[in-house]
Amino acid sequence: MPWQEVTDPEEIAAADAQLGTSNALVMNRDERLKMQAAGLPMLSEVRDPYARITDPKRRDMARTQMLAAGQKTLAKGSESVAGAEQKLAELREFEGLAQEGTGGPSGYLQGILPSFMQTDRAQRLEQLSSGLARANRIPGEGTISDFDAKQFLKMTGGIDKSPATNRAFVQASRAAQKAAVDRQAFNEAFLQANGTTIGADTLWRQYSNANTLFNKQGEFVGDKRPSWGQYFATRGQQALRGEDPDLIAQVRAEQARRARKGNK
Repeated sequence: MPWQEVTDPEEIAAADAQLGTSNALVMNRDERLKMQAAGLPMLSEVRDPYARITDPKRRDMARTQMLAAGQKTLAKGSESVAGAEQKLAELREFEGLAQEGTGGPSGYLQGILPSFMQTDRAQRLEQLSSGLARANRIPGEGTISDFDAKQFLKMTGGIDKSPATNRAFVQASRAAQKAAVDRQAFNEAFLQANGTTIGADTLWRQYSNANTLFNKQGEFVGDKRPSWGQYFATRGQQALRGEDPDLIAQVRAEQARRARKGNK
């Protein structure tokens, strides 16, 4: 979300009171990496907007403005969290209804019948499945990677689907909605650590692209992926040891590709 100027003195004061002084204004590279190694998403010095402001007074003014703007971003993000929690509740309902039995000849018949001829359970399963599938297919919104959103285009649940298919649908959908909740926690940590939300989208996209919910074969693997805190902590620890996190990631990806090829 682009930075917006905040002029309300009460909003600025509230942001200052809640967040306090940001050390990100004076940290060097190693200090940033140590904080990242502890699990915080830290901006590099070249991406830090404060680093380009040399005048202390202007930097303090920018800080209070960006903190207040960041609080507005968090407030808007809480709406996404509320929506995700609603979808998680719907997934629990879908899961409970699906456990009564889906698929097979009776499920197939219910699936092709007009809605007014379906049972109440079948109607509700189809209604929930449709809404949940739409919620999963939102590329470019910053919660899941575009690659993951494309995988959801091929995935749906329903009364006519097998129990295994519905279990996979619930599992993957739950991970997608949980990502929206995690994103809000990430933004809160990012603002606390960096004194701004500028750059948060880039770092979250880096995490979600490097740790997709599905593998290249379209199989759900999201329950095995590290949290954003673990991901950034690992990168920070590698950098402190003088290693290149990006190079390490490339090597591991190539090793995994060769292993898959060898298993065919």
